[in-house]
Amino acid sequence: EARLSMPKDMSEYRKEIDRIDDEIIRLLNERSKSAIEIGRIKKEKNADANLHTAGREAEIIERLTKLNSGPFPSEAIRSVYREIMSASLSLEAPQKVAYLGPRATFTHMACMQKFGSSVQYVPVYSIKEVFSEVERGRANFGVVPIENTTEGVVNHTLDMFIDSNLLIYGEILQEVSHHLLSKSGLIEDVKKINSHPHALAQCRNWLETNLPHVSAVEVASTARAAELCIDEPASAAIASELAGQLYGLKVIKARIEDNLNNFTRFLILSQKPSERTGKDKTSLMLSVKDKVGALYDLLRPFASHGLNMTKIESRPSQRKAWEYIFFVDVEGHRSEERVNRAIEEVKSRCLFMKILGSYVPGKPIDELQRELGLTRVIKLASNENPLGPSPKALAALTGAQDMLHRYPDGGAYQLRQALADRWKVGRDQVILGNGSDEILGLLARTFLTPGDEAIMADHTFVIYKMEVTAVHAKPVVVPLANWTHDLESMVRAVTPRTRLLFLCNPNNPTGTMVSADAVDRLMANVPDDVIVVFDEAYFEYVRNPQFPDVMAYVKQGRNAIVLRTFSKIYGLAGLRIGYGISTTEVIDFLNRVRPPFNANSLAQKAALAALGDDEHVAKSRAVNEAGMAQMEQGLRALGMASIPSEANFLYFHAKQDGRRVFDALLRKGIIVRHIEGAMIRVTIGQPDENVAFLQALKNVLDGGR
Repeated sequence: EARLSMPKDMSEYRKEIDRIDDEIIRLLNERSKSAIEIGRIKKEKNADANLHTAGREAEIIERLTKLNSGPFPSEAIRSVYREIMSASLSLEAPQKVAYLGPRATFTHMACMQKFGSSVQYVPVYSIKEVFSEVERGRANFGVVPIENTTEGVVNHTLDMFIDSNLLIYGEILQEVSHHLLSKSGLIEDVKKINSHPHALAQCRNWLETNLPHVSAVEVASTARAAELCIDEPASAAIASELAGQLYGLKVIKARIEDNLNNFTRFLILSQKPSERTGKDKTSLMLSVKDKVGALYDLLRPFASHGLNMTKIESRPSQRKAWEYIFFVDVEGHRSEERVNRAIEEVKSRCLFMKILGSYVPGKPIDELQRELGLTRVIKLASNENPLGPSPKALAALTGAQDMLHRYPDGGAYQLRQALADRWKVGRDQVILGNGSDEILGLLARTFLTPGDEAIMADHTFVIYKMEVTAVHAKPVVVPLANWTHDLESMVRAVTPRTRLLFLCNPNNPTGTMVSADAVDRLMANVPDDVIVVFDEAYFEYVRNPQFPDVMAYVKQGRNAIVLRTFSKIYGLAGLRIGYGISTTEVIDFLNRVRPPFNANSLAQKAALAALGDDEHVAKSRAVNEAGMAQMEQGLRALGMASIPSEANFLYFHAKQDGRRVFDALLRKGIIVRHIEGAMIRVTIGQPDENVAFLQALKNVLDGGR
């Protein structure tokens, strides 16, 4: 009935929104008056009481989230009420929060998540200073990091509690997303990367893959790294999106952290205890007597009183050799009788004990992941085989651990011989690499000098440009034509300085291929002193009969090299092994710069076995073909046409900002690859993974988050 009486035209809807907004303002002011009165009553009862009540805030948000029937998103209720409560608290009395600065660090973001934007934030430059600001009464609260899911415990924070009388008032769980930022926003401009050591460690794999030759410099914070980029155009920073906005930087690549489930836990410090809520935990610091079974005796009272111990950490006491301080978390509030009895029993068995505080814990990481839609993570970003490794490869690794103390066969005799037999070439025409990526680097270092040129497409495997730039040679970029290599234009781009020509076939990220006839014309017109690099990582997935047999050029003695990998259809991406086949002369030059033992023993064993597993290859190809049809049909149903692919992925236009689609899918636990603009690449997965992706994409396109 209410729907039938709603106004019909836009102006009437706007009038209705204005009326509702007027009512919201009136109610917000009524709410603020009540909040001011609550603050007055608290002060009358206890002049030193904390006006901020973490338990009450959590209770309000939980109740309203459950009450919400939509369409207003529940996640937004949390953000809206955070600001309402922050503003209300500022009316009761000004609140100051000290944190590990500068601005735009992840600690700053955690503060804003907890306290909103209406408090006064005090950035300081060490954990010790955060403690000092609160101890001296210059701040009501302090926020310090205590633990990260990737890097572990922040020991300096633990150490500060030994001499401090501050209490833990609460905790905050903050998702950590690292962005690569710079002034220009162009990856080719990056000559140096600044960041905090933890951020560099959390992005190590991405950096090694995408910027292997760029130096990394440790600085005091991620925000400081961003600040440095203002005056250093050749520098990039690994920092938060907030830091990029604050310092006017552009995003080169978003979310480059290796572990997408990356969270940091922060502690809220206060001189005053937190109120009991019934959903609390208590943190203790203690040291034990030096005797056999001392720790067991110490912890037994928690079990006997039915208390769940959720965490234990140890640190050297720094006061006496071999004496340790233990940090323990147990469920319950210190004012509860069973908790108090257990603490008293433990205290009688300790050399020293301090109660660090009872407080409302932050949400468990798995609960936060559920809120973000990450109960199941489906990775469709790296073109891996969804079936996993070849069973024969797995069997070959059984017992291999017994030889891990020995260096591998540096010449990889057996694997190189097997590859030579497979492709009917000599063993001295085969080179192995730590992934075929390594061979790309060897080619650049061997055949390019500063000022030389290497030709490549504009939308192709990014490593080509990186390796060429790393040796101070010039990448000559030729635009694709209809998403495919334009071989005629590539030939026209050849100059006397050209040394290499890269041809990714099928192409990554588009999935397109060039035909045998087109490649024949290319080879007929490329000068003999230019080495043509045929990168065929997806060779085994190709279905088109017009795909070229480029191995024939090698057998004819042409200046060409064919690169293939065990990372894709063979499912050995984690072992990093690929190979190249060329003339003996080219391979000999490459071997002169190839590091010794670059193909590890496990990779050699697994690759040798996988090479003979034709059944796994056939099954993988069948799964890919069926999945490709499933994905193409699903995208068409959503009004999206993908580019025809000969690989194990699809490249499609999302019809809107691709980064927004990528982020929205990520929050639903679907990881794809945003390339640029509206273009997204998605790997073909198992049937249920493909269905999950298509359903999530539909939800995102329909306006879901």
